[in-house]
Amino acid sequence: MQINTGSMEKLTKAKEALEELLIYRELQKKSLFLELSYFLASPEENCYRFFSYLAKRAAAETPVLEDLWQNFSLQEILSAENLFTLSAEGGKVTECLAEVAAHDWQRLEELVKLDVSALVPQLPSLRGLVEPKIPTTPFEELMLSFQKAENWAAELPSLIDFYNCYGAGPACRHWAFVWDGELRGIIKPEESDLAELVGLDRQKELLLANTKQFLQNLPANCVLL
Repeated sequence: MQINTGSMEKLTKAKEALEELLIYRELQKKSLFLELSYFLASPEENCYRFFSYLAKRAAAETPVLEDLWQNFSLQEILSAENLFTLSAEGGKVTECLAEVAAHDWQRLEELVKLDVSALVPQLPSLRGLVEPKIPTTPFEELMLSFQKAENWAAELPSLIDFYNCYGAGPACRHWAFVWDGELRGIIKPEESDLAELVGLDRQKELLLANTKQFLQNLPANCVLL
């Protein structure tokens, strides 16, 4: 197999983009981006391995985006926990920090929008393998909006607002959580009605009162159900 000059240039730019990350540099240690680095280093040798890795992830979790690479890379990036996302969660992003984040997001955009299948002629397309699900959470809507955005660095103000509202890190991906020795996010929590909880009238009254306090920005307690 021979990779043409244009594809080689794209591969080189992608490797440079991955290497030049600053605040988001920890992504390099994630299995997804390790697989990407293997592919970029030797696409002829590792293209099938990269394809197989993405297909395996899609079998375990239905993607939101049709392109598997874009789906799982955006998922990792948007749920990353670092100086920028944690500062945005607290609503305190300095001008300097915003500039560094913009630097990283320009490179992340180049990586995510890389058409992996087009680089290696014999590699099947990563689009259309799985029918994507309809976005149902703010995080999934965020993934969709970034896929459509033409300039990711310009989207940082809305991203800061998102983290300030929903939190940063893996927690922002989920509506609900369960504790079983560690806190785990529930991708699709089961819907239930308070009326189904029989014999807990006093507890339900306390829960509703506490929730109303919270929604009104008044003193409220954390609740463990």
